[in-house]
Amino acid sequence: MTARLQFLTREGCHLCDDALLLLQGVPLDVIDIDNHPALHAEFDERVPVVRDAVTGTVLLEGKFTEEQVERFRTARE
Repeated sequence: MTARLQFLTREGCHLCDDALLLLQGVPLDVIDIDNHPALHAEFDERVPVVRDAVTGTVLLEGKFTEEQVERFRTARE
């Protein structure tokens, strides 16, 4: 089964690595935007991004704080 959330990242992105640590336990499909030209064009300067896989709505973007991730987790419960 595919996760309802996508985590858009790229190799060598330290903000992406930090965000993944904060999002441990959240089911995510991890997608490297450099392997998808349309995603690269839209999100090149915006990663890391968490978005709804169905609607494409961006839920978290850029440098995430622990507080933002906690609010995100609480809102999804």
